[in-house]
Amino acid sequence: MRSPLIAMLLVLAVPAQARAGDEPDELDLSDNLRIEEAEVVPVEPAASLPDRVRGLTLPIPRMGRGNSLRLMIDHRAWQKLWKDSFDDYLGLDAGALKIGIGIQYAILDWLDVQFQRQNGTMEVYDTYELRVRGRVLDEASQFLSLVLGAGGSWFHHPNQDDSGAFNAQLLLGRRLPWGIELNAAVLGTSHSSGMEKGSADEDWSLAAGGELAWNPDFFRPLRVSVEASFPVAGYDSGNPSVAAGVTMMTHRHGFSLLVTNNQLLSMDALPAGSNRALDDLSIGFSILRQWDF
Repeated sequence: MRSPLIAMLLVLAVPAQARAGDEPDELDLSDNLRIEEAEVVPVEPAASLPDRVRGLTLPIPRMGRGNSLRLMIDHRAWQKLWKDSFDDYLGLDAGALKIGIGIQYAILDWLDVQFQRQNGTMEVYDTYELRVRGRVLDEASQFLSLVLGAGGSWFHHPNQDDSGAFNAQLLLGRRLPWGIELNAAVLGTSHSSGMEKGSADEDWSLAAGGELAWNPDFFRPLRVSVEASFPVAGYDSGNPSVAAGVTMMTHRHGFSLLVTNNQLLSMDALPAGSNRALDDLSIGFSILRQWDF
């Protein structure tokens, strides 16, 4: 009895550290595992938005990213907005719908080319347009942006000889604080188009105008704009061409809803203004799709 009791007392008397001296150390996870925090890279929402190379109708001095392609589809109603607006779906069901389909490719950050087709309605012929633009000044390094454009229009008559026109554009612009954009445009053509233009009228037209837009920094997908083009020389359709609307942009897409007194979209037509008064407005919309390569 005495020996087992003595052995037990000796075990209790030996410190725990001495008893565990031959045992393996416990696994310390903190010494073997390194947990690193992943670096959070913020995604800039504006980087996925499409580039605006045109206002509602007028061209603006923006070129788009190099090696990028844009498809633009436009619809302009002929009937006045508030005439039988319910029955004619704001005029879109009233016929004579003007449709423009354009493709714009930014070859470089400072050089682009565009092709556009506009269907004939009251003027019978279809218009095919090709133009090239180059940026001479960039507001990122100079005070403002300056873009020069030149090209031509081909008027395809179903039952007559085709004809054409030479077009040119001078575009100036600058972004101001609070998301405000100011853009100016001088547009000229050797043979202008107009809904009421006759063979006895002056061939060429020259117009000056611009756009005022608001694209707030706190919500880049929104762009609200008004624009006008005033004939200053040559053939004048009688009134300035005006448009006002809102654009919503999302990933590589843009959607514009607008009112305007001018159905025509081509660079040979805008310099002549519009035959409709400023209160003779119709509805229109545009769809933009961009691909970056």
